[in-house]
Amino acid sequence: MRVTVVFNDLICSQDVTEDLELEGFVALLKDEWPSLAQATEKLNFLFFNDHIRVPVLPTELKKTLKDLGFQSDEVVNLMAAPKLSEPAAQDQQRFHQLPQSSRAPQAAPAVSGLDLRNLISQIKVPKKHAVPAKTSVYDNPNDIKVFAKRIWDTIKANPDAIRSFKLTAPNIANAYQSNPNDFESFLAAVRETMAERKRLETALKDEMSADAQRYIAQQIKIQNIEEQYKYALEHLPEAYIPVKLLHILVKINGVEVLAMVDSGAQNSILSPSIAKKCNVYEFVDERFFSRANGIGGDSKILGRIHGCKMQIGSSYTTCSFDVLEEQKVEILLGLSFLRPNQCIIDLRRNVMVLGDDTEVPFLGEEEYKREVVRLGHVDLHASPPRASEAPSTSKASADSEVDSAKLAELIGMGVDADKATVALKKFNNNLQQAIDALFDEPMQQ
Repeated sequence: MRVTVVFNDLICSQDVTEDLELEGFVALLKDEWPSLAQATEKLNFLFFNDHIRVPVLPTELKKTLKDLGFQSDEVVNLMAAPKLSEPAAQDQQRFHQLPQSSRAPQAAPAVSGLDLRNLISQIKVPKKHAVPAKTSVYDNPNDIKVFAKRIWDTIKANPDAIRSFKLTAPNIANAYQSNPNDFESFLAAVRETMAERKRLETALKDEMSADAQRYIAQQIKIQNIEEQYKYALEHLPEAYIPVKLLHILVKINGVEVLAMVDSGAQNSILSPSIAKKCNVYEFVDERFFSRANGIGGDSKILGRIHGCKMQIGSSYTTCSFDVLEEQKVEILLGLSFLRPNQCIIDLRRNVMVLGDDTEVPFLGEEEYKREVVRLGHVDLHASPPRASEAPSTSKASADSEVDSAKLAELIGMGVDADKATVALKKFNNNLQQAIDALFDEPMQQ
C-alpha cells in the first residue's frame, strides 16, 4: 500500500506492506528526511489524520501498520511535540545552557558567527560509495503529477484531509481551497513544494554553499525561538492572555460615560455620538479639521472641543477633545489630559491618582461589561462575530472564563489570540471543538 506522510513543509510518499512494523516505517522516513533522525532525540512524534492517532512510542513500534489502522492511498500527518520526561525545574537551566551550535553567540548574534560546521556535521549525507538511494517522488515530473493527483483525489474523497495541510503545507491547502476544481494550480503548488525540498536537500550536501548556510542559520533561529517559546509558556503563561484595557467612569457635561485611559495617546478624543450624547457637539471647532495617524490606522479629525467640563471621582476639571469620526474607541484620555492633571497610573493598586490626590479605580472586567450595557457603549473587548457563526449560543458560554492553558495551546498552534479566545468561550473551553471550528475556516491568502 502507499502512504503519504506530511511533516512541516515536507511531503513523502512510501510504498510499504501492511505487515511492516511501525519501527521500520519510521526508519524509512528517517532515511528520506535526515533532519527527522536528529529531531527524534528531543521530540516525541504522533501520526494522525481523521481516523488514526498513533504515537511513536516503544509500546507501538512492534505493531504493524495494518494493526495501527493505516490504510492505502491516504494522507497521514506527522506532528512533533516536546518530550516532557525531564523535571520541570530543569527547564529554565536547560534554556540558559543550550549547546553552542543551537544558539547565537552572546556577544554578536550575527549569522556569520554561528558554528555552522558543528551543526552540519550532525546532518546525515549519503557516502560516495553507498548504495544509490531510491528515486524520490520529486525527481520525475510525471511522478510529481501522479503524486499530486493522488493527494487531490484523497482530498476530494475526504475534504477533512485538507486540515492536515493547513498546518504543514499551507501553500498546497491554499491552492486547493482557492479553486477546488483547478487541478493545474494545485499541481503547480505541489511542484513548488517539491522543488523547494529538493533544492534544500542538494544545498545541504555542500556545507560551503550560500543556500546551505542560509538554511542552517534559519534552523538555528527557529530552534532558538522555539526554546524561548517553551520557556515563556511555562514561566510567563500570562503573556499569552489578552491584556484588558484601562477604563474609568467619568461625567462629561454632567452625563456619565466610560472613558479609556491611554498614556500612549498624544491627544484626548471623543466620538461624534458621545459628543452629541453629552450635548457638546455644537462646540466642535471645525477649523481644527485634520487627520490622525496612529497604530490603528488613519482617522478624520472633525474638529476640536476646546473645553469640556468633566468630573472624575470627586474632582472637577476641564479637558479639550479632538472629535474623531466614528470608531470603536468612543472616549480616550491621552497625555493632553494626563500631564496637565499630573495623573499617576498605579497598576499595583489598580487606580489612577490625580494631582489633587483624588483616586479613581479602574474597572474590572465584569464591572466593565455591566457598565457597557448600562451606559450603551461599544464593548472594546468583544470580537466581531463571523458571518458563519450563530448570533449567540447561551449566556453561560458568553460570560464563561477562558482556560489560559488551552488558550496558550491554541496560540502555540499559530491561532490569533482574539480568535482563540472567542472560540474557547463559544465552546465552553472545549479545546477539540475550538480547534475544529478554527481550522475549518477558509485559509487566508
